[in-house]
Amino acid sequence: MAPITISAQIDILASPALVRQVFMDFAGYSQWQQGWNIRPVESGKNPLDLQASDRLRVSMHGMTFHPSVVDNRPEHFIWDGSLYGLFTGRHTFDFAHNKNDPSTTTFVQREEFWGPLTYLFRPFIRKDQPMENWATFNEALKKECERRSHQA
Repeated sequence: MAPITISAQIDILASPALVRQVFMDFAGYSQWQQGWNIRPVESGKNPLDLQASDRLRVSMHGMTFHPSVVDNRPEHFIWDGSLYGLFTGRHTFDFAHNKNDPSTTTFVQREEFWGPLTYLFRPFIRKDQPMENWATFNEALKKECERRSHQA
């Protein structure tokens, strides 16, 4: 069975480097948004230094899980979370120059779901519209990045 993919994107009037810098400053999230909390399980580890297989503690609007980092590069940050291998989700955050406006970043969140139980969860996964908390997070990220960009 093919994976289910959902995504949400937003254009931010700031460089990809600045958008990534704000995104990766997990400790600063509470200053500009409510609802998301991400931190490395290994206390004191700098999010910019996270590597494949490092674990995270992620809370999104009351739901907490412990995914593993898959990749951490300037162009993206990726983690995998799994329910005993029966249902797996790969969450990707992309930081790319907007093709039509190089002064703007297109920030994309994407989640792919796969595994034997995927078909059971299919009715609960809103494929055609992004999850509401993603849109809220994206808007808050945009506002904070553009605020910082205008200060520079």
